[in-house]
Amino acid sequence: MVRRAVSGGSASIHLPKAESESALKIQKAFLGFLVRKSFRKIVDCGRRVEEIQTRICQEESFDLIMNNEMERAKVNEALMSLILQLDSLDLFSGVRCCRKAIIEKAIALQEATDAIGAIDSDNADIHRQSPTIPVNASADDLAMTEDEAEPVAESSSKSQRSAASGELESIRKDVLSYQLTQKSTSHQELLEKMMDDNEKLMSVLQEVFEMNHLQAQSISFLTSRVEQLERARLDEKLRKIRKRRHEIEIVSSKH
Repeated sequence: MVRRAVSGGSASIHLPKAESESALKIQKAFLGFLVRKSFRKIVDCGRRVEEIQTRICQEESFDLIMNNEMERAKVNEALMSLILQLDSLDLFSGVRCCRKAIIEKAIALQEATDAIGAIDSDNADIHRQSPTIPVNASADDLAMTEDEAEPVAESSSKSQRSAASGELESIRKDVLSYQLTQKSTSHQELLEKMMDDNEKLMSVLQEVFEMNHLQAQSISFLTSRVEQLERARLDEKLRKIRKRRHEIEIVSSKH
């Protein structure tokens, strides 16, 4: 029950403790649900980024991405889609650091994919600059040229794959290093920001709760006042009727 103390013409509202605690529990549960929902989406996007990274690091996929421009475009499109999904999330301040780390990793993978495309361009330049074989060359000359070209091409492909893999590994290490350096402070910052958000949200909801109770009390007071006025009007009407009837009885008795 809501208690109201009247002093000096002003009314103060005292909220029941049980209702206030119930409202706070509901607020905390709802806020926790929203945070967990956003965090699950971030984790899902992070898992898909990891899958793309694993695919790029595989030898067959690496060669396909290096030699096929459409495949590179698909990888970049998938990464961009994940980045846009992360950007579109309506986040609380506490989980923004997690989203930021995954976005940076996705951008790093995009740069690595572009670097693989640059390797393919370098291969095309090497093939254009390779020495031509004379038209009148003998079969022995052709065989020697092929024997010399195969080890060079194989060595070039291995060195390029090794360089790109090393670049991917370097990017992965940079991202992991950034995550580790941020991890020590991110959890504490996450908790502090979530506590601040909880306090602000609970304060706003508490004010709304108090305003609703105050409005309910005002409506109840006005309703009670209207009932009192209605009863007073009826009492006055009955009093006049009784008075009129009494006057009629007096006149009748005289006659």
